[in-house]
Amino acid sequence: MNRMFSSSQTIVGILGTLHTEDLRTNYDYPLELLEKKISDFKPDLICGEVRPEDWDRYISDSDYTGYLGPSEYRDSIIPLCEKNGIQFVPVDWFEWDLTNLSHFHDFTKEKQERLELELKERYRLIFSIAHKGKTPFNCLEVDNHVKAKHDLLSKINPEVQNLTWVARNQIMLHRIYEAINSNQNKRILCVAGFEHNYYYFQKLKERVDIQILYPLDKNILSPENMNE
Repeated sequence: MNRMFSSSQTIVGILGTLHTEDLRTNYDYPLELLEKKISDFKPDLICGEVRPEDWDRYISDSDYTGYLGPSEYRDSIIPLCEKNGIQFVPVDWFEWDLTNLSHFHDFTKEKQERLELELKERYRLIFSIAHKGKTPFNCLEVDNHVKAKHDLLSKINPEVQNLTWVARNQIMLHRIYEAINSNQNKRILCVAGFEHNYYYFQKLKERVDIQILYPLDKNILSPENMNE
């Protein structure tokens, strides 16, 4: 699919993150690199993995110490937005009681162990190719393995997967669409844990009114960037 882009068209980038300092250290993805990727993109607006209700608490109370998304938001992304005047739009959704649901609870202990080993192997494959792209975990090869992992979980327990993953991504994307529609001709960066990348890219590239940049190191006009 080859598209002619207008220089005034909305540009939407996708940047996957790691949520813990241990992972960032182990896979050479420090917050300094995250900040450089954001700064290089020069976003007018960041759609981030923070729930609107938590963001509202933070905005109304600067001393708010409750949950405000994964650690990279308090430690890096939000301060960077505040320092540089970048608008922040919270797009995450989940309910705390749903986070304890198990895909494996209906199976025998033996079957659970087999499924857990299979899931562990999926993660091993994902982390073994972390550096296939210029930015750790941000490449189509990683995305393919992540999607395979979630397809497996959908097959094992579609009800739990719908509640904990599918619905969440759908709501996050809906909020991103609202941000895009309200910020035409702006540079919008969608930041979330890297496992969301495949879904974001799959859905956002269907829109004909925006330019997609993913991975961020690619040329925005590269035809293969839109064909994968």
